[in-house]
Amino acid sequence: MKMKFAIAAIFLSVYLAFVIAATPANLVLSYAPLPSGVGLHGVKGTIWQMSIDELVHPQLTISKIEAKLSFWSLFTLNPTISLKFGDTFSDTPSGKLTVSGLFNDVSIQDATINISANYIAQKMPLPIPLNASGEVSLIIEKFVVGKPICQLAQGDVHWPNASVSALNESVNLGLLAAKLSCEQGALAVVIDEKNDLGVSFTAYIRSKGVSGNGYLKPARNFPEKLQAVLPFLGKPDNQGRYRLSF
Repeated sequence: MKMKFAIAAIFLSVYLAFVIAATPANLVLSYAPLPSGVGLHGVKGTIWQMSIDELVHPQLTISKIEAKLSFWSLFTLNPTISLKFGDTFSDTPSGKLTVSGLFNDVSIQDATINISANYIAQKMPLPIPLNASGEVSLIIEKFVVGKPICQLAQGDVHWPNASVSALNESVNLGLLAAKLSCEQGALAVVIDEKNDLGVSFTAYIRSKGVSGNGYLKPARNFPEKLQAVLPFLGKPDNQGRYRLSF
């Protein structure tokens, strides 16, 4: 008798898993509480495997999203979704990641995200207009969603062969790198001070926007072509540092 109940329970669980997985994605997402300002366009497929043409936010657009639900994760009551997104012919972000913890603390693991450096530069409140070249890579080991942004963040940012163009000059910046962390619910991006610019800077991403502060102390390898930009940053302090903030 116990064996029959066990078999029936397994059969019912598998049946329910397939029913849930076969539910149209656009139906389920129509009931999902999306963050303010976020819109989804061109939702196709099922919860099992779906595609989204575009995710649109006033500050960001992500295109060609493909999502796949792990079958076995349904039995652990921790649905896990693998995501791929992006268009190689666009400046918008591209990459892949895994999402889990949908019933409690949503977390992201094993994420690799690439985005045009110029796309980022055009979103920043910089003292002078400039264009950036190359691609910024974001590697996230683990990110746990919290209020307002995160509970935990572990990862790295790399901008290899960084270069910018400003005031009719092109300047090579070398490698710029940063660490990700979570500080009082805000995502912190801490730039590695070992860079040719002599920049020490931390940017904070919050629900209301981005802010940051730090210093620029021209180092021995500071690009000569950027000397003309320094007056736009104000006067240096008694340590020769220029204050950076936004």
